[in-house]
Amino acid sequence: MKSLNIFFIALTLLCIYFTAGCKKDEVDNEKPVIEIEELFQGDTVNVTTDSVHVEFHVTDNVELHEVKVEITNAQDSIVYQDSQDVDMPSLQYHKHYIPKGTVGVVPLTMTVTASDHSGNEAVKSVGFYIKP
Repeated sequence: MKSLNIFFIALTLLCIYFTAGCKKDEVDNEKPVIEIEELFQGDTVNVTTDSVHVEFHVTDNVELHEVKVEITNAQDSIVYQDSQDVDMPSLQYHKHYIPKGTVGVVPLTMTVTASDHSGNEAVKSVGFYIKP
């Protein structure tokens, strides 16, 4: 009986040793990182000869959840939008937007929003202009 008690005590100690040594899931408090590669603050795009290049790179220390991009005008009306369910540590985004009916110089704002699975969110915006 004494040897059985020693066995269970040793087994219990081994279980405590191995579970205490296991690394607990770390809390992800880091926001995704957004690097806008094209458009730059204050850029002017001639839409008669070119399109608006929307290009950025987003990374996260664990895994991205969703990335959204919106281009809005001065009245906050959305003129371009896209969203992607990512489920990877990074996303390289490059698309072209061709505005229609542009008369004169028009100010626009591009906003990129990225979130990860832990609910961390990053937002980056740039203002630019289009002209015919």
